[in-house]
Amino acid sequence: MNQRTDQYTEMDDVKTVFDALLELEATAQSTQRGAPRQQLRSKVSILPANPVDRPGHRLEGVCQNASNTGCRIVSTLPPIVGNVYWLEFDSSTQLGKQYARCCRCRMLREDIYDAGFAFFVPVQVADGSHHDLSEMV
Repeated sequence: MNQRTDQYTEMDDVKTVFDALLELEATAQSTQRGAPRQQLRSKVSILPANPVDRPGHRLEGVCQNASNTGCRIVSTLPPIVGNVYWLEFDSSTQLGKQYARCCRCRMLREDIYDAGFAFFVPVQVADGSHHDLSEMV
């Protein structure tokens, strides 16, 4: 508050908005992960959700972890955030084939991208799933 006029100034509004954003961020971070993540290292193919668009548009990646609501995939090409994909997981996992929306993607380095996907239908993820990547290296 401005002491001379006892009225809020523009700076007071900025502080109020900033404090509200900090509170929202803290709340979002604590509730963002509704399901525990399980370490899961398996091959996954990322294809467009529309079957007509699938030929010639296959991205290959490695699923790093998964929960019943989504997964994290590292790939050499970036998926498009907001697009819906058909994910085909390695047969050694219980995830099978899932429709998922790409919720985030970031570049780890020039040819490696880290993407988060949200499943449309909740799935069961086995505890302690960990698959050997030695044949993929």
